[in-house]
Amino acid sequence: MAAHAVQASCTTRRGAYPGGNAGSGAFCMLSPYDIPCGLVEGYDVVVNKPKTGPYRAPARRRAPSPWRACWDELAGKLGLDPIELRVAQLRPRGHGAP
Repeated sequence: MAAHAVQASCTTRRGAYPGGNAGSGAFCMLSPYDIPCGLVEGYDVVVNKPKTGPYRAPARRRAPSPWRACWDELAGKLGLDPIELRVAQLRPRGHGAP
């Protein structure tokens, strides 16, 4: 089973100043998968808290986790093994990032 289109969003709380890491997190959500059509939006939400900064690109590690949970939920509804569903969507070796 192959996914043909995806829509997702990545939202981060960035503190009192704009310019966060939602863009890089959004990019990393779908980068390992071979999906021909996708819309991924990244939002930095400015809140009344101290500014935060990345220590070794935290959005790149956290952003794919909710997406993997969506794959697992979809697999459960389709009666498929979650790992097999994710592996079926992976980019071929040497294909490169989007």
